[in-house]
Amino acid sequence: DPSIGKLKSLISLDLSYSNNLKELPEEVGELQELKELLLNSIGITKIPISICSLRKLEYLVIESCCSLVEIPLAIGNLSSLKRLDLRCRKSLIEIPSSIGNLSSLEPLDLSYC
Repeated sequence: DPSIGKLKSLISLDLSYSNNLKELPEEVGELQELKELLLNSIGITKIPISICSLRKLEYLVIESCCSLVEIPLAIGNLSSLKRLDLRCRKSLIEIPSSIGNLSSLEPLDLSYC
């Protein structure tokens, strides 16, 4: 629901195992305090570009999203990102080179991609 963008103080969002979720609303990018976004085993095909405006995001876990084929090119703008988990079961077509800009990144998991 687009009203998720009104949760301005939200720090953690876990949408894991929401099997009926086919896309994330662009309003997710309005969650300026968000530090953790967990998207395990959901049915999305792409991550909205608005996610790249989450300047405080530290943990982005996108594990076992069998339909995910696209990551935004601007993902390298997530300067606070410490953990990126993209274990996507071979559905991901391309990993953006901008991931190289993530200087705070500690673990990067690309298993099964």
